[in-house]
Amino acid sequence: MAERYPEAEVVVDDELMFDDSSPRQSTLARRDERSQDIVREGEVLAGKYRVERIPGRSGLGVVVQVRHLELGQEVTLKFLVPDACAYPEFVQRFVREARAAVRIQGEHVARVTDVGRLESGAPYMVREFLRGPDLAEVLKVRGALPISEAVDYIIQACEGVAEGHALGVVHRNVRPTTLVVTRRSDGTPLVKVVDFAAAESLHLDPFAERAVSLVGTSVIMASLPYLAPEQVRDPHDVDFRADVYSLGAVLFELLTATPLYSADGAPALLAMGAADSAPAVRTFRPDIPGELDHVVLRCLAKNRALRYASVADLVVALRPFASEEASPSISHIVRLG
Repeated sequence: MAERYPEAEVVVDDELMFDDSSPRQSTLARRDERSQDIVREGEVLAGKYRVERIPGRSGLGVVVQVRHLELGQEVTLKFLVPDACAYPEFVQRFVREARAAVRIQGEHVARVTDVGRLESGAPYMVREFLRGPDLAEVLKVRGALPISEAVDYIIQACEGVAEGHALGVVHRNVRPTTLVVTRRSDGTPLVKVVDFAAAESLHLDPFAERAVSLVGTSVIMASLPYLAPEQVRDPHDVDFRADVYSLGAVLFELLTATPLYSADGAPALLAMGAADSAPAVRTFRPDIPGELDHVVLRCLAKNRALRYASVADLVVALRPFASEEASPSISHIVRLG
């Protein structure tokens, strides 16, 4: 990965990237104003986390940058919004999935370190504080990526996803904004998968009237281009191959700088995801090898039986297009697989 993108110091959550210089600042400010009705800077949560910054509301959660009062450690805290707390199914789902996320401790996962309940009774989870752009921002700044770099990013993401799969946890919401590019101590890129515990955002039975009113159509629209068709039909009928589909959709976008599907509304996106065959990568980028195009299209098969059965199978297929630096990740994923 010889090419570099401009550095930016950001706070990342599963919906947004907060950057003081970002042209999206006005949108984030509006989100911040709404969240200020729920939590205030300087407020102490759960008796130990002082709120230092409020990036904004994200789906059913409010995401805040906090500092542990005793340890002085910066972390990110997410809690369920009051409106959602009125529905036991959302509370139970948030708690269940946050506990599952605590178990995932791999290098390529944004680690969840604490779960509990606020004084209000709202469940919360705490995860490590990340500095670095998500892949959506990388695409916005740089456009389509070199082949080996795009493949290496996906292989690193596969390693994080595989850590969850090894514990029986399906991410269910992999997209560019849930893949964050941080840095190791030696300066090399380190992709971290964010929000295994955010499966509530697509486990909402998301197209029910209640879920849309609580979450908003923009949240649903952000996920739709990356959701496997079976997830849309029945969010309870999901296995590891749904994440293979999502990883394929992200790889398609990294290679082409074009979303797999785009439309003005959720109904059109739903119809495209369910019925329209995925376009070939080479349609947008003729320099892509036909073999790599085949790998991406197999990930995006409507029939999940035709996809790679695991992320281990996927990374083996991607190996010829990756850099040498990806070899340790591939070996680890195969062992996990």
